[in-house]
Amino acid sequence: MNLTIDNQPNCKAIVTVEVPQETFQTMEGKMAQSFSRNAKVAGFRPGKAPLSVITKRYASEIKSRAVEEVANEALREVYTKSGLEVLSVDEGKNEDGLEGGRRFIFTVTVRPEVVLPEYKGLKIEVQELDVTEEFISQVIERQRESLADMGDVTDRPAREGDICVVDYSGAVDGQAIKELVQERDSFLAENTGFLLKIAPDNFLPGFTEQLVGAAIGETRTVRATVPTESESALAGKEAEYQVTVTGIKEQQLPEVNDDFAAKLMPGKTLADLRTFVRERVEADAKRSVEQQKRVNVLAALSATANFVVPEKLVAQATQRRIDELVQTNLKQGVSRDILQENEEAIVGAAGHQAESDVKQEFLLLEIAKAEKLQPTNEEVAAQVSYLAERNNMNFQKALKNLQKNGQLDNLRTGIVLEKSVNFLIEHAEVTVKKMTSDELKKAEEEQQKAAEGQA
Repeated sequence: MNLTIDNQPNCKAIVTVEVPQETFQTMEGKMAQSFSRNAKVAGFRPGKAPLSVITKRYASEIKSRAVEEVANEALREVYTKSGLEVLSVDEGKNEDGLEGGRRFIFTVTVRPEVVLPEYKGLKIEVQELDVTEEFISQVIERQRESLADMGDVTDRPAREGDICVVDYSGAVDGQAIKELVQERDSFLAENTGFLLKIAPDNFLPGFTEQLVGAAIGETRTVRATVPTESESALAGKEAEYQVTVTGIKEQQLPEVNDDFAAKLMPGKTLADLRTFVRERVEADAKRSVEQQKRVNVLAALSATANFVVPEKLVAQATQRRIDELVQTNLKQGVSRDILQENEEAIVGAAGHQAESDVKQEFLLLEIAKAEKLQPTNEEVAAQVSYLAERNNMNFQKALKNLQKNGQLDNLRTGIVLEKSVNFLIEHAEVTVKKMTSDELKKAEEEQQKAAEGQA
């Protein structure tokens, strides 16, 4: 067989395999022999009809089988002798070849040529919460508010920190908001008996502050702008509300002492509570730092790598991302109607991330090859044990299922990818920036906006 390769853009190649007439005729002869062993021909016992009769009667079927078998052999040549790292065969066809032979033409997706950038010593920055005594007190204060009693206020108007019971309805440019928004945003339109705490940026920015000084039974006109980052159809628009205060409640906060701590942690003191809160917050902060290291080191690696990834793999990864996003949102109670409304945004975000995922996987596999990172038998066994426990089956059954479904290699690849990420983190130059909770929140919002802009 003779192979010719025509490299195409976007990790594609067209491989043509010329099969000489003699090879094809030999395969036709083998197929005729195969047919003769079982073919039923009138006047002959099964398997006893002359080969010439079989060849004539089943000519079309014999040729079809011969083409199929030779195509498989030609495909093996593509995988083993073309010199290409074939990821998938996307299309195949055959036609008459040279001098009575057959020509097989395969369109294949090939592994991109990955030139590794410098991957040791990547410079990354991560943000870590500064767990101060003040922050611990803020956490405990939120717990305090959750245990507060609510007392009715009848002898004064509303003030900051109060919880007002309100009825409200809104309009934009004179049109009722309920006529402008989907059901998921109906809370922006109107409500009755709604509990609203007077606190900065609660409900809508600047909304609750306009209720300071309102008396029970008083109706006020409140104007507020819906944040531009909101997913509502009203994003960026000013809304006008008619708000009636029907009640005022005041939080009666418990004193922060050992008795308060014992309500949250029976048998424990306030000092014990503060220690517990600190340990939990510090553990959460460390987990966040480790996650940031993973994300940032992969971003730093990808930023300096320049190669095209196969469109087919990106499409497959995009679909997986979409499926994951849809399932996650459905579990969180988001309706299918809302998901359909945001289909374009979901597909766009999934596609952007999928391309990055595919690119990073190729890079990590190349790093594993360069650094000779391989899964140990113990690591494979640990992963199989984890899957067995999660699926409530014994180790041997889990292993057999993985082998049967061809997933064991995927499991090994997953371990290799994890090792490559850990290698990058171990060899990275990591700067840890301590930040307050407010600074962290602002930084996360800016990062989210930047990510949405890239998508």
